[in-house]
Amino acid sequence: MFYKKDEQNGNRDLVQSSLSQIFGGFVAYGISFYEGHVLLPYQIIFLLLGVLAILVGVCVIIWLPDSPVNARMLTTEERIAALERVRDGQAGTENRHLKKDQVIEALADLRTWLIALTVIMSSIPNGAFSNFSNIIIKGFGYTSRQTLILSTPGGAVASIATLLCGWYSDKKNERIMPIIICLVPTMVGSAMLIGLNDSGHKGALLVAIYLVNIFNTVLPTVYAYNASNISGNTKKASNALKHDYHNTVNALTLTFFGAGNMIGAEIFQPKDAPAYIPAKTANMILITFQLFITLWVRWINLRLNSQKRATLEEEKVIHGWTDADVQRERERHAFMDLTDKQHLRTAGKSSERLLRLGVIAAVEINSLSASGTLKALLPVPRCGEIYN
Repeated sequence: MFYKKDEQNGNRDLVQSSLSQIFGGFVAYGISFYEGHVLLPYQIIFLLLGVLAILVGVCVIIWLPDSPVNARMLTTEERIAALERVRDGQAGTENRHLKKDQVIEALADLRTWLIALTVIMSSIPNGAFSNFSNIIIKGFGYTSRQTLILSTPGGAVASIATLLCGWYSDKKNERIMPIIICLVPTMVGSAMLIGLNDSGHKGALLVAIYLVNIFNTVLPTVYAYNASNISGNTKKASNALKHDYHNTVNALTLTFFGAGNMIGAEIFQPKDAPAYIPAKTANMILITFQLFITLWVRWINLRLNSQKRATLEEEKVIHGWTDADVQRERERHAFMDLTDKQHLRTAGKSSERLLRLGVIAAVEINSLSASGTLKALLPVPRCGEIYN
């Protein structure tokens, strides 16, 4: 709710980059020299990371607001301006009520289940390689300490790929294409791990495992896809810090993410050591299948975009609207808790009609935002609204 669509993926990827893999590798390497008897090395790592996680959580609770409306560091005018910045995205506003129609729409939307499939097919290799990448590298013939150091470039590759993916995604206003682009080198790396297993070429095998790390860009981009393409609080967004906001797509995303990581951790079986060929093969098959699922989602989005543009043109002809009139209607509906499909169907309906249908608009925000002092802070509006 703080960022426009063309800002979301870059900011999200900045937070979700794999810098922790670099940091963790060097920390683990340093701790490996510890020879004390009070704590075991792995206990020191868990304590360190646990304390850091608690500190970050406390900072989030104190300083990170869940909505521009609750941002205490902003004045009233700045809060309105923050909301107006994202008006054109038509993601709606925070709504604390479960809307049955949004749940049904989400469950009936084929893309919901395709995204869920994408998440679980991403999470299984994620659970596998994140837990066993060091074991795989050690299997190339390196010592345990060498393995800790050699795992850090993988984090650098993943971080750079994630940031580039976010930059490209926001610059081109694309969410699906970056996923497709990142899946290709991941497939190549997976194939190299299998094909070069007995070659003895340690360097090539390291390149392969580093290429596989590009796969870490997929999940952050999926989260950005959900944020950018799915409107309606019940259908998409939740924030459970203070209230129980219901959601559907994000709940499925989280569920399939957890299930995939649990499954992934079980793919690498001791009997397959040290090559783990069955696990590597299974991961490559999942990644390949995911590529086709992602292409399917893109095809659906392109078709829906064509339908949406056609509907908009029909409404412009019926009502004699100009582009300015279309933008005005979009702005009138922007802070109503409508889903992405409902935004398509509400063309031509007045705000009064929508209110009678039970849709709550942010009337106070709409009236206050008319202040001329805010216009310099607002983005240039767009008349089109597409899936990406």
